[in-house]
Amino acid sequence: MVTLVLGLISASAHADCKADLQNVIDGHLQSGPYHADITVTADGNTMKFSGNIILPDKFHMTMPQAEMIKTAEGMWMKMAGKWQALPASVAKTMQSPIDQSIAEGLKNVENLVCLGAQTYENQNLIGFEFDSHGEVGGSKGTAHTVMYVDPATNLPAWIVIDGEAMGRKSTTTQHITFDSGITISPPE
Repeated sequence: MVTLVLGLISASAHADCKADLQNVIDGHLQSGPYHADITVTADGNTMKFSGNIILPDKFHMTMPQAEMIKTAEGMWMKMAGKWQALPASVAKTMQSPIDQSIAEGLKNVENLVCLGAQTYENQNLIGFEFDSHGEVGGSKGTAHTVMYVDPATNLPAWIVIDGEAMGRKSTTTQHITFDSGITISPPE
């Protein structure tokens, strides 16, 4: 999730390209619920997880060892088959970079290039490539992002981020599918 936020943080490029990317981001923020299948590779290890997300403040992530839900009411983690409420400070820490990236928009984007028509994962998409920087949880980070947009919806379909934070390099690939039927509620 944080890598998505870093990837969306950021601007100084050709005005039309910047406006096109801003339209994609604005649409993404207003598009409603979506599902993301995420693969993160760092230090020779690969982790896969998935989640349902409703911006600005809800997600339900499923990872190999845990499951987490965050809503405006709080945050919970399922460990050993049992849901446990997490302190409000944890929810605030998770929400802070999301709020920051939404507020900053394209402020930190550099080297923006509109790639035009691209084929990625056997799909005909529109590509954007840019560098960005920001601070997440008190740590500075940089990212080189390639975003592939579905031309039929003008919404992100794939985001590939090569990032570095706290001295660690990682590659994050997200496949995004918008689904208005997704709902997220506190666990019962």
